[in-house]
Amino acid sequence: MTTLSPAITGRLGDRPTFDFSDAERDRRWALVRGGARARGLDALIVQGSFGCYRDSNQNLQYLTNVNSEGYLVLPLVGEPTLFSFENGLSPKWVEDWRGAIPDFAGAIVSRLAELSLTSGRIGLVGMSGLYGELNGFPYTTVERLRGALPDIEFTDHTDLVDTGRQVKSAEEIECLRVGCDAMRIVFDAVSEIARPGVRDFEVRGVIMDVLFRAGCDPGSMILYCQGPNVMHGGQSGGWLEPRLDTPLEIGDIILIELDAAYLGYKAQFNQPFAVGEPDEEWVRIFAAAAESYAAGRRVIRAGTTVGELEAALLGPITDNGFTFGNPAFHGLGLGLEAPMGTYPRVNYVSDAAFVLKAGMVIEFEPHPMSPSGHRGASLGCPLVVTETGADQIPDWWLPEAIVLPT
Repeated sequence: MTTLSPAITGRLGDRPTFDFSDAERDRRWALVRGGARARGLDALIVQGSFGCYRDSNQNLQYLTNVNSEGYLVLPLVGEPTLFSFENGLSPKWVEDWRGAIPDFAGAIVSRLAELSLTSGRIGLVGMSGLYGELNGFPYTTVERLRGALPDIEFTDHTDLVDTGRQVKSAEEIECLRVGCDAMRIVFDAVSEIARPGVRDFEVRGVIMDVLFRAGCDPGSMILYCQGPNVMHGGQSGGWLEPRLDTPLEIGDIILIELDAAYLGYKAQFNQPFAVGEPDEEWVRIFAAAAESYAAGRRVIRAGTTVGELEAALLGPITDNGFTFGNPAFHGLGLGLEAPMGTYPRVNYVSDAAFVLKAGMVIEFEPHPMSPSGHRGASLGCPLVVTETGADQIPDWWLPEAIVLPT
């Protein structure tokens, strides 16, 4: 049983109290409604689910400020209605919150009738994008809506909300800052307790305990892997996998890809730890990742294309004789979002022409791998794109492996 020192636990007493303002709600609703109006739509129906580390819920949470599966009916004028498993016990932004299990389509049809929306054009949000085919808008719901309301044209407008979310407000950035503060305590806690003989489930348990006690959302993604030859934190399974029971040994490397989520906003970090001094190959891997991170920082700014950023990040990896299997960067907010770098392990090729805008949040996570694929590591944290560069949200974080004493 591992226990944290008073120096660590004492930092967990003051939980954050920041919450979104009504002005932030109004900004988002006006942004999305304005886009819908420009497209000639009469309303939007936004679907969200807990698929893919809850990332499939981003658009719904963006417009409701609650992390709940279901549907939002958003008319251009008037109050929206949220449908979930049951009605919410503590409404935040959406006062009209109704339970609808097991007949969501019927509930939506009834609400549209209340709004006198029985003809016209309605946009569906959740049918495409990164998650449209992974827990996206259910086919059954779409077909029932079209059958019950033949005078309404239902079409996909997922991109309207996806695009609107990309540039972050000051309040959204503040959520990420809260997560970064919590992550600092996480890394200090891992540095304190990860020693030879400590088992991996104990380290994972401390990570989850610290995140929760620091005020982060329950269910944050944790990818954790340890051993002398490891390639990615996900090798040991995701956050729902059974616990492992392997003791740390001198020479092991710990790979962590971790979200510290606050009000849904995920401050994601990629951080390796070395149990004792790493060997020469690991030193070269960590150095290549750090060189890649620095190269990306030199070119990123508003107006940079994804192709330019990707070339900068991947150059030091390939120049040093390594390969890569994971994207070197991706957008970040209520989850992983566009733009995303080329991702060979899932056959994804980046949109090289995508242009970065000021206010976007990008996480660098360059991931050099040995040619054999038996070793690899990524380094990264959230950055806010500016007109002249990018600001690293956590001012305390350094792009390097943390070497643990033995």
